[in-house]
Amino acid sequence: MSKQTSKGNLLDTSIMNGFEIITQLGGYIILFSILSGLLMDLHPFGSASPLLCGVLEITTGIAQLAASSLPYAGKVSAVLTCAAFGGLSVAAQTNCMIHNSGLPLWPYLAGKLCCAAFAGTLGLFLFAFLF
Repeated sequence: MSKQTSKGNLLDTSIMNGFEIITQLGGYIILFSILSGLLMDLHPFGSASPLLCGVLEITTGIAQLAASSLPYAGKVSAVLTCAAFGGLSVAAQTNCMIHNSGLPLWPYLAGKLCCAAFAGTLGLFLFAFLF
């Protein structure tokens, strides 16, 4: 009977840990979406605000970039850059998940920045070549 009880406790603990993690990740998404919304409402950086929204939170940022007045090639490159980077929201979520593991966040961020630079540059070149 004690084995069954410990398995039941393990299941309960696992479910509660899952709820806690989902809530934390959702909190980061909401926080960065609100920051992106404030950035778009206040326009402190003018036409660069949609790109900064993409740096903060990918979903809101890509929608803002698509609706921006940037030329089409610039939109394509900016969307590819933001999609490859993933946003600071994703970086915060990743940090939340690895903070007790001893893994550093900086190599992850450096890799994401390299991917973003490569994707944006490749997008510009391919757009220029194909269109």
